[in-house]
Amino acid sequence: RYAFVDPRTAGLFRLVLGLLLVLDLIRHASYYDTYYTITGVFPSDKHLWQPTSGHLFSLFHAFSTRGEVLVMFGLGLFAHLGLLLGYRSRLFAFLSFLFVTSRDSRIPLIENGGYVVVNLLCLYASLLPIGQRFSVDAWLRSWRARRERSVEELSDREPIRAPTARVRTLVGLLVVFNVAFIYFFNVVNKTGHIWRAGDTVHYVLHIDRMVTGVAVLAREILPEPLMKAADFGTLSLEAFLFVAILWPSARYYTRALAVVGMISLHATFGVMMRLGPFSWFMCAWSLLLLLPVHWDELGARHRGEPVRLRLQEG
Repeated sequence: RYAFVDPRTAGLFRLVLGLLLVLDLIRHASYYDTYYTITGVFPSDKHLWQPTSGHLFSLFHAFSTRGEVLVMFGLGLFAHLGLLLGYRSRLFAFLSFLFVTSRDSRIPLIENGGYVVVNLLCLYASLLPIGQRFSVDAWLRSWRARRERSVEELSDREPIRAPTARVRTLVGLLVVFNVAFIYFFNVVNKTGHIWRAGDTVHYVLHIDRMVTGVAVLAREILPEPLMKAADFGTLSLEAFLFVAILWPSARYYTRALAVVGMISLHATFGVMMRLGPFSWFMCAWSLLLLLPVHWDELGARHRGEPVRLRLQEG
């Protein structure tokens, strides 16, 4: 029931993940000289002599000068674009995983816990059927499947059916339970007095180093009762997401609500707070919750057929 992944879901996830990785790389590359070269604030030779971890590994340690670091970023961009376009999808997903983990290990001083999500999603992508739909791999597969050798074959307009069969994989189980327990531990760890009093949102909006201009505007105009409501609403939504993601029945509704809830929650965080890539990559993770029945209903709407809400998962 949980260890299946629809190839359309995996394909959509790959597109969004690849786009976010490209944008995140551009953001890092704009500071390449300061953080990643041997003349920057944290030279690679110093990092190797005084490692920040007992299990340090980074390909960036082999690229020190400005030109070399730019080459490394170019290789990373090539891997991310390969993932985005869906060419040799799982290979480029693994290369993207190797690049982002190397980049994070090179200078952990500027990273945060949100990058764990980036690394996890790249790893999961390399193990999911992300190239079966919406990809160059899928186009090449369909092109090779029909080689016309006669006039009759050229006249055949019967479309080649793209794969829609669910793929059974243990990774499908992992991605669902992993994201569900992110929200579980978010809820159970928010037990302090400030959370119980409903003052957390007020204090968060006044952490100037972390908030955006939108949050500054919000803290000036939002009344205190609304901030308290947002405090308890955040806790309630995270608790609901844990239940909705894992609920075993009526998943047409619960999974759809979970996707909407995750995107709404993290888009709000991303607009109002400086949390690095965490919020946007969590939005990408939410797309892996889509079920075949959601795609079937979307296809029916596209074809102009009567749409029937179905609880059946098959």
